[in-house]
Amino acid sequence: MDSTTSISYSKNHWRTTRRGRTIADWLFFLPYPKSEKEVQNMLDLFKSIAAIAEEQDICCISTTETYGLLEVKSYVDYIEKDFLRSQNIYEPLDSNGLPCIEPPDFTTKLAYFNSNNEIIEQYIGNMGSLIAEIYDIEINKDCADPTTAITLDSSPNLEFDKKNHKFTENKVVEVRIELTTDIWFPWIDGAIHAYRPHGEETYLQPVNHPTFGMVYDNRELVSYHTPRLNKFLSESHKIASSYGAKWKLDTTQGVPLYAKMCSTLGVRLD
Repeated sequence: MDSTTSISYSKNHWRTTRRGRTIADWLFFLPYPKSEKEVQNMLDLFKSIAAIAEEQDICCISTTETYGLLEVKSYVDYIEKDFLRSQNIYEPLDSNGLPCIEPPDFTTKLAYFNSNNEIIEQYIGNMGSLIAEIYDIEINKDCADPTTAITLDSSPNLEFDKKNHKFTENKVVEVRIELTTDIWFPWIDGAIHAYRPHGEETYLQPVNHPTFGMVYDNRELVSYHTPRLNKFLSESHKIASSYGAKWKLDTTQGVPLYAKMCSTLGVRLD
């Protein structure tokens, strides 16, 4: 296609979700640590998962960021510093010496369609801003909320009983992996189209899928990034299990349509 050709529709049917909500969730539970050695083991697990995320371009820090007064050179480096912060071992401070709780900017390597419906693959941080720009709409909380493509919650607050010199028992540590955009899924609901400007010419129509109903075909984009997501999830499951974690797909959260496309180890590609 001529790069100067103007088209009247976009093949981007994906969206983000409202902050605090998710599209799909996986979680695993770890036994609550009973010693400093077990806390270190937990940190080692989180760092291993972060390394897989970086290797698969799922969660990255593309440039050296400042987290408090210390440089964060990688996602693994951030996970370690954030874990120590959550245990009150390290408190990041800003340039004025005040507590700093804002994390660095994370990016994910994803594919999307440009204005000529040509596939672009790049590292993206703010998914909401991108889809809002594509459709020339205002950022909104329903389908174009500023968010990253995936979040990994790995900073549990562990309670240490100073009087008895041990960690609080009879608890488990929950770690969540959350998808906050449906760009990962082969068939999507196209909810973003409700926000396109009035008067825009007709966009590509949904298809009647035998299992999922009226949906949009997103398989072309999925082929670029979702296999890497699945590898991240399957390898994270493997290493978490080696640490005694119990892993599950959380079907109580997220969007029911997308739960049907998920398995314990990832997103189905068909």
